[in-house]
Amino acid sequence: MQLISNLGAAIFALLASGFWFYSAAKPLPPMITYWDQAPANDPFYSAMRASVKFNRWAALFSGLAAFCAFMSAVLSHSPPPNA
Repeated sequence: MQLISNLGAAIFALLASGFWFYSAAKPLPPMITYWDQAPANDPFYSAMRASVKFNRWAALFSGLAAFCAFMSAVLSHSPPPNA
């Protein structure tokens, strides 16, 4: 079970870093000034919404990796079943 927790932590951490890298690596289009508010199809606004979506997924995978690492630590310090 500890091996599964370790593998889960590694996989989720890799996924989180991939989503965060993808979110940060995409260049943002130039910001355009509007009188009232930016329309929903504004390229900068759309790029920011996509970045937020990828950051949300990265945070979820980061939390799952932390949970798996916690479970691995708990399992490594638990007494054997037949002790």
